[in-house]
Amino acid sequence: MTYEVLQIVVSVAAALITAFLLPWLKAKIGEEKYNQMKNLIKTLVDAAEKKYEDIENDKLRQTSKKQYVLNYLNSKGIILSEDEFDALLNSAVQELDKAFQ
Repeated sequence: MTYEVLQIVVSVAAALITAFLLPWLKAKIGEEKYNQMKNLIKTLVDAAEKKYEDIENDKLRQTSKKQYVLNYLNSKGIILSEDEFDALLNSAVQELDKAFQ
């Protein structure tokens, strides 16, 4: 499988998770708590961007940033399933990308 095809598959999977899981999560925990969680993750993503900006290897940088956010959430007792975490993380990253365009 070429890298481009893999990128497309990952993008489609992320879009599907975001489209279906985020509304479910919002309904499950309530809109206010959902928005708080999303804003916290957005802040953590921004902090991780700054902390790991000097790592040249893209895959290592992405993994380090994701682990940084996950470790912080876990240290505060915030436990999310992998799908929930990925959906919130993707949503936060998309919002930050839009803000910098």
